[in-house]
Amino acid sequence: MYNTDSICISKHLSLEQLISNVTALDALLDSGYKVSRGPSGWYEYDDRVFDGINAALTLLGHDVDYLEHRDSLSAESISSANQEQLSTWFTLMTRGEHWTEGYVARAIEAGELQAITRRLVALLAG
Repeated sequence: MYNTDSICISKHLSLEQLISNVTALDALLDSGYKVSRGPSGWYEYDDRVFDGINAALTLLGHDVDYLEHRDSLSAESISSANQEQLSTWFTLMTRGEHWTEGYVARAIEAGELQAITRRLVALLAG
């Protein structure tokens, strides 16, 4: 399941650290975390949000064809999502935020990020 060829595993973070970042994101979201806006009006995310998303993508691999795959995703399918589908979900988080400021904040508010993170944690637990 893991993308063991990732440079992050060999150069920066161990497999255990990546899994820890994903579980830290899950715990943060489970605590009722809400994204706030700073004085500039920009969303200010807790570091654990993108640390967890990026760790998930390191473990799963990025979905380079996420635009083709996104229409096949639904909130109802998260509880049974496989590695490839989760890769698409997490890729959408990073790309969505890149193109639309607040994309991840809306995914947090809707419970979408928590659901996909929880599904990944379940798969990691095996």
